[in-house]
Amino acid sequence: MIQRKITISPQQTLLEALRLIDGNGLQIVFVVADNNKVLGVITDGDIRRALINENSLDNLVKNFMNSDFLYLNGSSLDSHTIEIASQQKLKVLPILDDKAILIDLFELNKIDIQ
Repeated sequence: MIQRKITISPQQTLLEALRLIDGNGLQIVFVVADNNKVLGVITDGDIRRALINENSLDNLVKNFMNSDFLYLNGSSLDSHTIEIASQQKLKVLPILDDKAILIDLFELNKIDIQ
């Protein structure tokens, strides 16, 4: 099961997201609702772009999260999605259940894609 702090509320700030990203070593956190449904993701790059555009670290995560993200369905591993994620140099893909609840992470650096 997931052991690193990788989830954040949409009501938390970019600074809080940045602290989690710095601590988890994955360059990403997953934005979850109160019911644990994954609403989106925010990466260190998203925060960097927000700062370049003169946004404050006090702004809420929900305003900068990406709600159109790659993920795997917990019931099957989709090799096409894994290949796209690898091409985009992603470190991890969330594995979601049928209700979009985060159940695990698929770490791409642990596989060899030819």
